[in-house]
Amino acid sequence: MSRSPSRSLFAHVQSYFTEYLPRQRGASTHTIRAYRDALTLLFKFVSEQSGRGVASLQLVH
Repeated sequence: MSRSPSRSLFAHVQSYFTEYLPRQRGASTHTIRAYRDALTLLFKFVSEQSGRGVASLQLVH
């Protein structure tokens, strides 16, 4: 595979927070912060369980 899946994951997450939530869904700043915090906890948990750094997490389909 020539592209980096982890980079793609974080590009999607960034787009979700900067484009989708505020512009398309009209989410409040508080909602965006809550979602951000929840995803941060999820990424940390998955990182600890898999023994990999957060930056190396990948989506596999």
